[in-house]
Amino acid sequence: MTTTNADTSETRQMQDDAFALRNYGREMARFKAKNTGAEVVIRYPRWEDLKQFHAYLNQVHQESLEEPMWFSTRPHDLPQTSRRLAENLKKVEVAGHPFLFVEVEGQIVGQGWVWIGGPNFGADIGYLGLELTKATRGMGIGTKLFEILEAESKNAGAVMIELTMASANRACQLYERLGYKEVGRIPHAVMSNYGKEKWDDRADLVYMIKYL
Repeated sequence: MTTTNADTSETRQMQDDAFALRNYGREMARFKAKNTGAEVVIRYPRWEDLKQFHAYLNQVHQESLEEPMWFSTRPHDLPQTSRRLAENLKKVEVAGHPFLFVEVEGQIVGQGWVWIGGPNFGADIGYLGLELTKATRGMGIGTKLFEILEAESKNAGAVMIELTMASANRACQLYERLGYKEVGRIPHAVMSNYGKEKWDDRADLVYMIKYL
């Protein structure tokens, strides 16, 4: 059988398509912030985000030193950030998990993700998390980010999303408004990042779910 140049070219193109990055840097939304009019972009990550992602993670940690937050943060050096970004890119491109960055005027100010399946969840259940800097409050970002994460999770095969949060988290009302229902809680299970609260002052760990 004779192979023509056209056949070879078509084969190479099929191979390139098979290994193409599906979501690398793909933009999912662009809009104006409600309170400031600043340009907001929600998109998938790319490797070129490393330095900005590094600055963002350390900004979140710095903010955690200035006021109590009901999740743990830690400072990152550049190698740690590099490994974290590489792991997330792999989850996006190899496993098909939604993981998104939020930019305001070209600067990364937040991230959101849904890890679908895994050892602790069914193959069609996703675990949602998000993290935004204080500067994003009132911009309408949280609602839009949830909308995109849920749609991407459904496209990836998820039928339900679970999240956990501290009862003291100011975002609790947002989650309820978006259709998440509390299905259980563990009393006094969460200390703030300060880690100094007495038993009665600790927050409950709340479990919430939403069917897609």
